[in-house]
Amino acid sequence: MTRPALAGLLALLLAACAASEPPRTAAAEEPAALAETVAALLAGAEADAGAGRTSALARRVARLEALGARPAQDAGEDPVAAWRASTGSEAIPFRGRALGPAYRRGTLAADSELELTQTFLSGRRAVIAVSSPAGNAPALRVVSASGTTVCESAARCRWTPVFTERYAITLRNTSRQARAYYLVVE
Repeated sequence: MTRPALAGLLALLLAACAASEPPRTAAAEEPAALAETVAALLAGAEADAGAGRTSALARRVARLEALGARPAQDAGEDPVAAWRASTGSEAIPFRGRALGPAYRRGTLAADSELELTQTFLSGRRAVIAVSSPAGNAPALRVVSASGTTVCESAARCRWTPVFTERYAITLRNTSRQARAYYLVVE
């Protein structure tokens, strides 16, 4: 191969590398994927804690903290703090997202529902994900202040609000048994 041909090939390869997309990191995850990841990690961590799998629990707690997941202001007792203490881990100093995903844990009685409200900002993608340690998460429904159903799902809702307003978030348990759940709002 001649020197000019080699230089041309090298230039093409460098251009192709520069045009390729950088690898995705936790901070670059799509909001929907992040909320779903946090919901799944919380449910898995509870299952690990119940089964006594401390090394798996420690890995999940570290991942939750790396993603910036924090309990919602009115979430009550934070299970992650108890899991961290049971594994002997120390809290990672908070860095990164100022408004990382907020989570809450709860239990819905058989054939019952829970309604919460949350304000979402106009023009900013809103994501809500729900999961359950037993794998049977309650149904999720989001309704705008005007009464319009924005989303109905079994796992997540994702939309971009046109106006800044409060939305009603309803979780519904249609089974004959109580269900534990994690609700994550991004």
